[in-house]
Amino acid sequence: MLFRLAPGGVLPPHGHTDEEECIVLSGSVNIGDQVVHEGDFHLAGAGTDHTPITTSTGALLFGRDGREARV
Repeated sequence: MLFRLAPGGVLPPHGHTDEEECIVLSGSVNIGDQVVHEGDFHLAGAGTDHTPITTSTGALLFGRDGREARV
């Protein structure tokens, strides 16, 4: 999945039933009290919940979860 966030953008609170990997391709995001910058990797474990993910710069994120692709 690709997520493009404009400056000031917000991803709403959400949970993860499966493990999710995320790479910040550009910009930066705030995940809780952590700032994740361009080139950084973030792993959300199965069963975890995210508070809103925000960005002041705008960001492009690549995310992949543990679900199998369906054709």
